[in-house]
Amino acid sequence: MKTKILIALTICLGLIFGTAQIGYAQESTYTVHVRRDFGYGMGSDIQGTFSIRLLGDEEKVDRVTFFIDDEVLYETKEQPFSYQFKTEDFQSGIHRLYAEVLQTDGQSFETSAVQYNFLSQKEANRQIRNVLTVSYTYLRAHETVLDLVCRLLLEKK
Repeated sequence: MKTKILIALTICLGLIFGTAQIGYAQESTYTVHVRRDFGYGMGSDIQGTFSIRLLGDEEKVDRVTFFIDDEVLYETKEQPFSYQFKTEDFQSGIHRLYAEVLQTDGQSFETSAVQYNFLSQKEANRQIRNVLTVSYTYLRAHETVLDLVCRLLLEKK
């Protein structure tokens, strides 16, 4: 009876830990990062020239394919694995960006997607104006005594 319980326990533990190791081995350690090179970016709203780059252990990578909305954006076999694009080359609206990574050992991974709202030049300009348009009375109404004194001291110089 003890032998049967021991065998059953061994099988259960083997299944639990074996499955966890298999799941861990399949997990992608790669991510994509989008960087602004020139243009507007506020939160997920972007407009201009940007670069998408693969982050992770590049030594094991054979090929990277970058995607936008499930369409191939760029494919490369050379480090650094990145690509520069312009938002104006795509329709305004929300877009998903991700990469498919093929390692030198034949394993392939897909990164998690990142979402950005591509703005037109007109929309970006409108948002910039909204950020820059600040009421002076609003600032004065919310000044503390210390802020007012500091501002007056700076204005004397």
